[in-house]
Amino acid sequence: MIAVVFRPAGVRAFFSLPLNKATGLRLSAEEIEDKELEQLANCVINMEEEGLSITLIEQFLMKRLTRPATYYLKRLDTAIHLIDAGESEISRLADAACLSTRQFCRIFSEHIGITPKEFTRTIRFQRALHLLEKNREISFTALAYESGYYDQSHMIREFNTYSGYTPGEYLSLCAPHSDYFP
Repeated sequence: MIAVVFRPAGVRAFFSLPLNKATGLRLSAEEIEDKELEQLANCVINMEEEGLSITLIEQFLMKRLTRPATYYLKRLDTAIHLIDAGESEISRLADAACLSTRQFCRIFSEHIGITPKEFTRTIRFQRALHLLEKNREISFTALAYESGYYDQSHMIREFNTYSGYTPGEYLSLCAPHSDYFP
């Protein structure tokens, strides 16, 4: 299996598809109606050598790389850095991006694929996983506080929503790992 992972808002440099129209969907190259992507998919599927598949994907992406309109990307990058730092108030994020709240939510959703609120919830959960990864002995109260949750019960509910388990159940089943934080 080969996966290509983009930073938030990174996909727009390669594909013009508004991401909020594709979020949560498993779309094939045919469904996206992108002939070049279809050709790449067929080549990679039929390729025996993994290294050559990766080279083909890299060449495809480099050929597709466009200079995206940095007007919104810089604004979104500012907001994402604030979210990474723990900010979750949408109006503050919109102010930092120099956009109205409504416009910020629309642009964020188009470029990232989910609303700012959903993104902040996901990052908060990823932060909790990262903290657990660094210190499995942390109390759940401290974990909730350091992750940015209002309280421990809020953290437990969100943990259950994202993982299907309470934090204690999760820790007993597997080692925590954040896909977002290094």
